[in-house]
Amino acid sequence: MSDQSEILQFYQTHLPKAQALPEGAEVVTWIRAECPLCKGETKGILNIDLDPESLFFGLFNCSALCSPPGFMLEFSRRMGISLSKVPGFDPEREESYRPPALPHTHKDNEMHRFVRMLSDPMREPFRKAGLGDRVLDLLDVGYNGRMFTFPYKQHDDHCYALRCVAFASRFEEPLWQGHEAYYLPPHNLFNGPEVARCDGGAIFVTVGERNALTLAQFGYPVVAIPTNLDDEAVTPERFQFVKRVLVATDNSAEGIDAARRIALRLGYKVRMLRWPLDTKRDYCVADLLKADPDAFGARLREMIYLSEPLSPLSIARREYTTFEEVLGRQRGRALLGLTTCYDKLNTALDGLRGINILGAQPKTGKSTFFMQVATSLAMDQGVPVIYYDFENGRNKIYTRTLCRLSGLSEKRLSSDSPTSEEQQKYTDSMKRVRRLMRLFKVVSDRKINPDIMRKQIEFLRMDTGKDRMLLVVDSLHKLPFGRLSERRSGIDEWLRNFEQIRDEMDVTFLVVSELSRGMAGGYDEQPDLASFKESGDIEYTADNALVMTTRGSVYDKEGRDAGRRVHLWLVASREMSPGRVAEYEVDFPYWGFREL
Repeated sequence: MSDQSEILQFYQTHLPKAQALPEGAEVVTWIRAECPLCKGETKGILNIDLDPESLFFGLFNCSALCSPPGFMLEFSRRMGISLSKVPGFDPEREESYRPPALPHTHKDNEMHRFVRMLSDPMREPFRKAGLGDRVLDLLDVGYNGRMFTFPYKQHDDHCYALRCVAFASRFEEPLWQGHEAYYLPPHNLFNGPEVARCDGGAIFVTVGERNALTLAQFGYPVVAIPTNLDDEAVTPERFQFVKRVLVATDNSAEGIDAARRIALRLGYKVRMLRWPLDTKRDYCVADLLKADPDAFGARLREMIYLSEPLSPLSIARREYTTFEEVLGRQRGRALLGLTTCYDKLNTALDGLRGINILGAQPKTGKSTFFMQVATSLAMDQGVPVIYYDFENGRNKIYTRTLCRLSGLSEKRLSSDSPTSEEQQKYTDSMKRVRRLMRLFKVVSDRKINPDIMRKQIEFLRMDTGKDRMLLVVDSLHKLPFGRLSERRSGIDEWLRNFEQIRDEMDVTFLVVSELSRGMAGGYDEQPDLASFKESGDIEYTADNALVMTTRGSVYDKEGRDAGRRVHLWLVASREMSPGRVAEYEVDFPYWGFREL
């Protein structure tokens, strides 16, 4: 039997007339019955939360607020049921909380006297704030003739100190009455006995008695610290057997800091309620009730749903939202990846995506090929590009790009007597290069590391307002790492970092790699994943592994004079079929390739 079924059976056994809701549903989310805890002729309704998705799963509370809420263990104690019959109870568990030694005298008589002095006119400020008489009686709120009193009870349910406040709506300059030791942490926890009643369940921790009254009125178990500076009253030992702690502070820097300190102290069981960004400063739960009593319950439930733990793992709601956004960005695209200037390459890869590693023998044109792809993406598609260059230098990259855009050779660019047509081409192309530099960033820092890469990605993404991004690494074997003897392990570590950046930041990589020489000392053997130089990780890291070959390789057996041409092959891919991608002709001297 599941936990939900066991708890349902437990309550139905001891509340035989209970009604399961919704009726006829496969999964029961609520049980309602006449409250067996109410005294007198008028009985309230006992509501039990059995929604498996609820943070307060197993909570019972009475609609008449005849007694404090609680969970199964507390229900058993009040009903006289053996704790051994409670599902999941461990009778041999060890408790780390040691209650303090209490004084011989308590302040219960004064507390009850002050409760009787809380006359009808004195209740009016609470009523205007949306708080009813029953919750005031439940938490023994009183009036001492000058100030409202809030009893601070200890584990024995006796009052040893009272906090006195001048007005229900103001909590400045309070006074204390009773034993001084209970004015300070860890004893100054309002409604402290509630912690034991939430054994195996969840509880609210808030700041200020008025916020505690607000939450208690809606049937939630709650304790409160007097101010944001009293968070040390919330100790891990005291909350040892509470499964979840929901912290609700006011919307202020001090409140957020108090919530974080509590979360760090109690660990992963804490969930912090966050206020919407448009909420005014110092706004609290009590203000939420006063502003709109009818909508308070729904707004509080929404805040509970949106609350987040300090979890080392991803939050399911946030994970789903992120995934939904990714699908939304992909909707309507002709290709899943980035659209390059080469149609056949787009078809072979379904667009650039993931980590794409290109290997070729030296002086084949790998860098030129990637320069053309990267600059065309920046100019034609508006894709931000970071080009990590350790081969050519930024001036050579810009010069070759200018040659390709203008259709002028480097020699003509440096001519001191250009024709009018050449001058016009130069001027127009320089304007394009200037626009290109907003999206196309060249980085040649040989001390680059993955953390710096992340910062550069974040900056360019913020600066351009673009989500999709391309990172070009030219080349893999010239990235900084330790001694040359550690080259192989260093390359493998860089590849693992690329994987992590790809997954965390949703970017595309183009990586230039060298090929290993064959047994005969050349590069004309059958290329495959093993051809990549000094890395066993490429075959696992690369989403697409590409090899560029020249005339005379095993891929070009025709023996004809094809001019300055290269062949591009997809030798391995996670999602696409390997094979020949296309043939490219070198557009010399304009530093480009034409797809044939």
